[in-house]
Amino acid sequence: MVSFYSQRIASMIVSARTSIHTSSLPPVRHNTKCMISMRALSRANHHNVEDGLNQEWDGPHMTLERAIGDKAGSDNETFQHGLFDGCVYPDLPLVGSSMADGIESCIISQVQETLREGQKSTNTRPLWVARTIAAQCLDKNHINEKILRSGNLFRASTQKNVRGAFLCVSGADPSRMLPFVKETVKDGIYILNQARYMRQQGDIPESVALWSVGNPMTDPVSSVHRKVDAGAQVILTQPPFFQYASESWFQSLEDIPARILAGVPIITSPRNLSFWCGLCRVDGSPEAQALQETFPVKSMTENTIEYEDRVIRWNRQFIEGYVLQLPAISGIHVMPVTQTGLRLMKSILP
Repeated sequence: MVSFYSQRIASMIVSARTSIHTSSLPPVRHNTKCMISMRALSRANHHNVEDGLNQEWDGPHMTLERAIGDKAGSDNETFQHGLFDGCVYPDLPLVGSSMADGIESCIISQVQETLREGQKSTNTRPLWVARTIAAQCLDKNHINEKILRSGNLFRASTQKNVRGAFLCVSGADPSRMLPFVKETVKDGIYILNQARYMRQQGDIPESVALWSVGNPMTDPVSSVHRKVDAGAQVILTQPPFFQYASESWFQSLEDIPARILAGVPIITSPRNLSFWCGLCRVDGSPEAQALQETFPVKSMTENTIEYEDRVIRWNRQFIEGYVLQLPAISGIHVMPVTQTGLRLMKSILP
């Protein structure tokens, strides 16, 4: 098994670094402070060894954004393959509707099932299960209720091989931007402070970790420091699409008392890349336009298999040749988002 993964990863790296045309992504930059490689991530999660990884930290090295709602369960096979040692269940801005209640119940059931499966694991590294708690437009009472309800999910899962976490975020509800709303809504830092206080009071398990988020292209470094001061132990980032700005951002966070997992989307098409740029609030910028010019465009003469091969190489180059070379990161958070992304991910990651 070890030789299989070693050969596959070695082949992947060679392919990514030799097959990409110079007009695609920036060339591979070997950072002497690079903490990890795809091989180290894979070996740590498959074989309980830690090549180049911090052996004192039992946090995750590779997490997966899980599918929810009507796509719930579509990523089960991929997650159960063993490559990931953590997962995140997102939150949706559907407050106060029957649809929101249905999705909430579905997410709770998914988290419970993942915890049950994690308790059966024989892996010496723990499985991390993170439940997103988003402020959206909720008031204090509803936020506290959500923290308590999520804490109860992890109360019975304190075994050695399972860990629970809250991903504390502001949320993407567009109503947050309305003039009469944005001055009163809570944010991710408020949730961090509330969850930390409730943990200290024993309202939620002491074992629950607090995670937060950061955008290396738009967020000032000081915002990450505020989240760490509020109790964040892990920072998940948006994709670091802009090379030089992102490198500086990560470099500035090398000494923070928290771990950073760099966000990695599986980009499937030029339109999908535009979606991600919009999600990261950088669409229309010169840097985003330059990035989009590097992504393969399907020609009239190539078939789907040929085009997807170029898309796979682009993603491999982005991950192995760039993201894993960033300073300060302890791992990656993979976000397939679409069914095509989930399918291509099997060829992109080892």
